[in-house]
Amino acid sequence: MKKRQWKKALAAGGAVAAAAIVKKTCEAQAKKQRQKEAEERMKKRCYGARQAYILGDGLTGLAAAWYLVRDARFPADQIHLLSGREEASKEEGALLPGGGLSGSGQYFLDEKTCENLWPLSGQAGKGGQVRACLCGRGGRALELDGPGLGRAERVLLGKLLLAGEGELEGQTVSQWFSGDRFFRTGFWLLWSRLYGLRESIGLAEFRRLLLRKVPYFGKMQDMDWAVPFRPAPEDGFMREIRELLARRGGRFEDGLVKGLEWEANSLRVTGLRLEKKGQETLLSLEAEDICILTDGDAGRRDTYGSLDQAAAPAGLPAQDSFWALAASKRPGLLGNPSVFEEGDGQEAVSFVMSFRRDLCRERLDALAARGIQREAETASGTELLLGASPWGLRLFLPPQPCFLRQPEEETVILGTGLYPERPGSYIQKPMTACTGREIWQETAFQLGIPLSPAPEEPVAAAIRRMPDFYAPSRPHAVGDRAPVIPMEGGNLALAGWMAEVPEEVPGSREQQVRSARMAVYGLLQVEKEIPPVTPYRKDAKVLARAVQVLYR
Repeated sequence: MKKRQWKKALAAGGAVAAAAIVKKTCEAQAKKQRQKEAEERMKKRCYGARQAYILGDGLTGLAAAWYLVRDARFPADQIHLLSGREEASKEEGALLPGGGLSGSGQYFLDEKTCENLWPLSGQAGKGGQVRACLCGRGGRALELDGPGLGRAERVLLGKLLLAGEGELEGQTVSQWFSGDRFFRTGFWLLWSRLYGLRESIGLAEFRRLLLRKVPYFGKMQDMDWAVPFRPAPEDGFMREIRELLARRGGRFEDGLVKGLEWEANSLRVTGLRLEKKGQETLLSLEAEDICILTDGDAGRRDTYGSLDQAAAPAGLPAQDSFWALAASKRPGLLGNPSVFEEGDGQEAVSFVMSFRRDLCRERLDALAARGIQREAETASGTELLLGASPWGLRLFLPPQPCFLRQPEEETVILGTGLYPERPGSYIQKPMTACTGREIWQETAFQLGIPLSPAPEEPVAAAIRRMPDFYAPSRPHAVGDRAPVIPMEGGNLALAGWMAEVPEEVPGSREQQVRSARMAVYGLLQVEKEIPPVTPYRKDAKVLARAVQVLYR
């Protein structure tokens, strides 16, 4: 090409790039102006005596209350958060009767796919990175050389990512990837351990997770994208939101929710039937009041054990959630809760082990350091994935202290078992039947810590059986989940794990917060933009890197 032609081509390219920059700048300015105008309109709103009732005071409920106050300019003293329980729940970080501290097994997040959660929590850009170590038998550090996928697995993964959700309804991951070849690959081992997956989860849910996390296809073991998320958000931003709402007059009320009253032939809630200390009362809703059902009771069936006592099986029926109470009176209009709550015997077990001295923690840190390239000082949390564990164990070594109620002289480690119904290698019985002491013995065996003489034992342990851990990921048909706003112009919204949030990963904390925001904006017609699910699946560079990883 002649010099003059090169100059023309470069000039044309520069003009196109400049035009793209100008267009992007104009769009950003227009968006900012629309947001400003919407905010001015919200400031002029008057709600009068209108009330907001939120069933559930967990993450979703608190997020909904926060968006009501901050974005909808709703008076805090007209917001009622009903726990739905007769007594306080054992939130994360709570001190249990046996001396342990409860935890749920969710330890890290990433900023790229938590568009609503990070700004709400105020944690964006804060803290160090999570480091990870994949361990084999005896605690031997493993370094995976690529995902280990064969041609057949690559083809099936490609077809899965290109399929529509309607084609996948009712199917499980094991039905799509027949045989056990895929489930013995490093790809599945890392994804299943880090995100709490089983072969029996819904195929559509697995596809959503892959598409949502596609930027990290080649970084699962490195985890330089992961940011530690406080194991007990009740100790952090959730407590701050609760205190802020309380100072502004927000009402936190206990009481067992027995049912909802409805307007005839409508999805408009007219009352809530509550039970307090054996007395049932009816709380009436006025015509303009709104009601948001959340997943605040998602852990209602969890049971707890201690250092010397195993956790008992779930003592409550599955079909008594807020969603089920509502759907039972409006069949066919609010999804199908029974698909997710019928119970299939699959559950997870999480635990928090407390130690008196740092000796055990130092051993674990040294073990993890063998398989980690980065300097320890750059990380503020360590994941140990025990690939040979029949229980599917993963451990998290958090920075200390990680709980507000944690004694100063103690250090803790956290863990989760994804296949607790299986017998262990050293403890020959299911994890669900084990005490905290036995769980630690099995864990020490998997890590290669000598059992004779006995390793340092925990001084306290909290065991948490979670029968609904996999509920959000169970296979289902399109329409089984309830939409966040089931009827336009109504006064009811559903938010949380079980709500249908397009493209979002069911069961994630981001889904809980995003659905809460959608509920508030939808019920009160808030003309502000909710940060969209970032479309990495449409980014050519991101997809090219993902394909490169799959064929490594």
